[in-house]
Amino acid sequence: MNGIILELSLIVVLGAVLSYLFSKFKQPMIIGYILTGFIIGPSVFGLVKDYATIQGLSELGIAFLLYAIGAELSIDKIKSIKKSIFLVTIIEVFGIFGIGLLLSKYLLGLSWMISVFIGVIVSLSSTAVVMKYLSDQKLVNTLKSRIILGILLIQDLIILLFLPLLIDFNAGFTYASIPLVIGKIILLVVVALAINFVFADVLKESFKRKDLLFLISLASCFAFIGLSALMDFSIIIGAFIGGLILTNYPYKLEIIEQIDETKSFFSMLFFVSLGLQITAINSINWWLMLLLFALAVILKPLILFIGSLLSGYDEKISFYVSSSLFQISEFSLVLVQFATLQGLFNESLTTTLILFISLSLIFTPYVLSKNNFLEKLFYPINKYIVKITYKRKKDELDNTEEKDFTNHIVLFGLGRMGMGVLDGLLKSKFVEPKDIVVVDDDPDSISKVMEKNIFCICGQADNPEILDKLALNHARAIVITIPYYDVNETILKHINLKKVPVFVRAYFVQEAIDYYKKGIRHVVIPQVMATNELIRGIFDELNNVKQGSLFNELLVDTMKHYSKEETFLKRHHRYSAE
Repeated sequence: MNGIILELSLIVVLGAVLSYLFSKFKQPMIIGYILTGFIIGPSVFGLVKDYATIQGLSELGIAFLLYAIGAELSIDKIKSIKKSIFLVTIIEVFGIFGIGLLLSKYLLGLSWMISVFIGVIVSLSSTAVVMKYLSDQKLVNTLKSRIILGILLIQDLIILLFLPLLIDFNAGFTYASIPLVIGKIILLVVVALAINFVFADVLKESFKRKDLLFLISLASCFAFIGLSALMDFSIIIGAFIGGLILTNYPYKLEIIEQIDETKSFFSMLFFVSLGLQITAINSINWWLMLLLFALAVILKPLILFIGSLLSGYDEKISFYVSSSLFQISEFSLVLVQFATLQGLFNESLTTTLILFISLSLIFTPYVLSKNNFLEKLFYPINKYIVKITYKRKKDELDNTEEKDFTNHIVLFGLGRMGMGVLDGLLKSKFVEPKDIVVVDDDPDSISKVMEKNIFCICGQADNPEILDKLALNHARAIVITIPYYDVNETILKHINLKKVPVFVRAYFVQEAIDYYKKGIRHVVIPQVMATNELIRGIFDELNNVKQGSLFNELLVDTMKHYSKEETFLKRHHRYSAE
């Protein structure tokens, strides 16, 4: 008993230290966990003896991880994904799977079962690592991020549909077993729905006590795990289906929150156990490593790049999307673990796959941060691909008639704010649709706006050719709703700010200060405006309409919260309580 306690203590302490160091360098903590297992495992210090117990706990880690993934898989988000993205993702997943399977079988001489697993493993990309980077860079609401998230959600959906057959594949798969697997899944779903129906009232009553809510939430996960084990079914599938049942459940967020810490602990043990299995560094299969590189780093981005171009997205967005998804998913590590435990993968295969997946996750933040450099590096190749794919689609999305760009209103961006501005302009008595010119990089948004007989250009707002075509210095007004300072800077360089009124959105107050210093009078800061409106609402509710001076003081304090240059902001921003 003391032995396993000591080993778990060592794992938790070293895992915490390494994950902290990796997070400081903006690396996935998963890599710190895997490195922990490698250091204390047989390849280095050999400090873990009770491997079976840790392995058993790590299986619970897989179950909790998939339970949370299933619960977070939003059906509404899947419905909102464009058909073109569905098609691109399906082609990518099954294309990479098929090529990986055939090359593993006939080029490397591996068995059919091993080749199937390798094909699936390499076809998936990492949702956690990519979305974490985009969130840190405040890019989650951009068009390219929505495309990336759509692709990742579809990948999750595909693996959900085929995971039961994949796991059963190693256990003597036959076509006759398909109805049995489907029958088990249906039975599991029916029983799961019944369990959730019972849990609904129990959870509602347990909301008053946090400790009870935690136990009930934990029990809901273990109920699916135990049910799967009772049916002689994989607990991975049971947990995943159990989480998926919660998708439209009114209490799913509370359940996920309650089991989050438990999931993090057991998930850490899972990734540590992967590190323990890296025991054959000297026998890495370099031919497999080369195949994985060709499939994940070259072919997968190429398919996504061409597919995005054919869907109408321009070169810049298509390249960003494709280069962001070269890595292999942390979910693939689950498949590596399963195949290893089933005796399908030997030490060499397991070590090679874990090492390559880890390296792909490590390099993801660097590749994303150097996207502009990589785009320029691959431009000689990309331009030939663009000529035969995107140009025709682009022409279909741009108005073909000649446009007299004089006394026009230019709107950059068709996000929520941009669409709101457009609707306001169209309702105005002073503006007609023929007076408006819209620029956006989303072909679907452009197509909808073109139906209103508005002149549109589909492309990047900072494209010099587009900016020259717009004759910005002859415009009546220019509205920039794009929340990216570098893009807006490029646009502003093409405008005579003393001649043309410009309305621009700033993400940070410091950006607003820079805009003011350039001579722009109309700057919108959504965060500050929202805070101001909230304060107004508080005063209205309290019926303190005479306390205008106090209201202004609160606004000044709000601005000080965002910036130290209070005097400058007072001079340029409106602090009126009226």
